[in-house]
Amino acid sequence: MGKLFAGTSGFAYPAWKPAFYPEKLAAKKFLPHSATRLNAVEVNYITRSGACPWSLRLATG
Repeated sequence: MGKLFAGTSGFAYPAWKPAFYPEKLAAKKFLPHSATRLNAVEVNYITRSGACPWSLRLATG
């Protein structure tokens, strides 16, 4: 059977407090928090170095 991915089309939404993000969670912690609840997120980010800076902050599994 295939693996199901559930996620969002972004993660930087302060309006999602407190329904999704804890009320006092700092914006810089939105992505790591999302990674604890979902297994996918769409990030529209272009970088010249080729490495996504967020991928270094998240554990893979």
